[in-house]
Amino acid sequence: MLMKESISSFVLTSVILTKLLTAYTEETNAIVCKGNKRVMPLVALYHKNCIETCEALLKRDERRMMRLLETLDRVAYLELNEEQAKQVKNINNSKDLNDIKHAS
Repeated sequence: MLMKESISSFVLTSVILTKLLTAYTEETNAIVCKGNKRVMPLVALYHKNCIETCEALLKRDERRMMRLLETLDRVAYLELNEEQAKQVKNINNSKDLNDIKHAS
């Protein structure tokens, strides 16, 4: 399988997903994972009221998720410990996908 463009995708454990769901409150627009000194904007939950902000950014051809986080108010961060951060697997290409398939 050839990937023609880089698409970031993540593999999450149920433990991390549960932590995100537990940490989320109505007072936040987003709850975003952080680990190993990295913010992980794709490993996050976003409130539906963020849609207008997302659309406005896209209309300006802005696709960086970090820009979205800078624009939103009430963003909370969920600190993952080192082991949990290692469990979040970033898939950017065919090699990354094959590495995950063969690690199981």
